[in-house]
Amino acid sequence: MTLMPGEGILFRNSSGGTLNRTFVGEVAQGYGVNPIPSLQSIRSSIVPQGGRVMTDLHLPVLNGDTVTRMINGSSVTYTYSGGTWSPSEPSVSIGESFWNNKNVGVWWHRNFHCWP
Repeated sequence: MTLMPGEGILFRNSSGGTLNRTFVGEVAQGYGVNPIPSLQSIRSSIVPQGGRVMTDLHLPVLNGDTVTRMINGSSVTYTYSGGTWSPSEPSVSIGESFWNNKNVGVWWHRNFHCWP
């Protein structure tokens, strides 16, 4: 399975054991676009950055959009309405994916450079 930057998966470990795998890849630099379809999809930031999804990661949001995160095995949903998040603006870790439910598909644009 290949995951592209900005995609995510839900992995269910039915064996009860520990997953000992390392996921690696190249950090894409320059201008990048993450297409987010309407309705529900699993997405993550295409750049190696954590933070608040709208304020720090510049996720485009519209009234009625939701972000759902898995926290300690339970789903927590955040809703954007009237210019504010409820219960708060979601914050994700580097590489963390989340469910994004949108009424209208959008393009998530990012420009990223890291210098040696």
